[in-house]
Amino acid sequence: MKLFVFASGSMTNIWAGVGAQLWAVRRSGTESTNKGAATKASKMPVGSLGLLYCSASKEFTCPFVVRSPTNREGIVAAGSIWPGPDPYILPFAIRTLGTPHARLSWQDAGKLLPSCIDGVALHDLLHVEPLTVFTGDEISDADWSVVVERLSDKSGQGG
Repeated sequence: MKLFVFASGSMTNIWAGVGAQLWAVRRSGTESTNKGAATKASKMPVGSLGLLYCSASKEFTCPFVVRSPTNREGIVAAGSIWPGPDPYILPFAIRTLGTPHARLSWQDAGKLLPSCIDGVALHDLLHVEPLTVFTGDEISDADWSVVVERLSDKSGQGG
């Protein structure tokens, strides 16, 4: 199955996106990078599975389901959801399956995901670099099961 991993520089930004049930990516200063991201984003269908990653703490959190197509023309104004001076582009609606309270460190993911146990390096399985945004990673059902078990909302209340 394909999993789309989106990195954020802070848990504050993750909490803001989860609260809004919306995700977007920071606009690059390079227009060709923005166009490339838009092209890849158009290939992420509604119903896709996603996961958020905090690069500051090196933790995964909030598995989600994509609920809307990416808005190629959409811009989220600076400060309207995420703090800071930069606008965000390519917004799409999400339905989180948990909250940022549940986290899985990069190190623990490398020890727990079945593909990693079988010898695949975590950095080869899940890509969190800005240039890989909207690319999607192929993971096994067993890997997804571990992610959901560790990070989902077991109360049934949603994210």
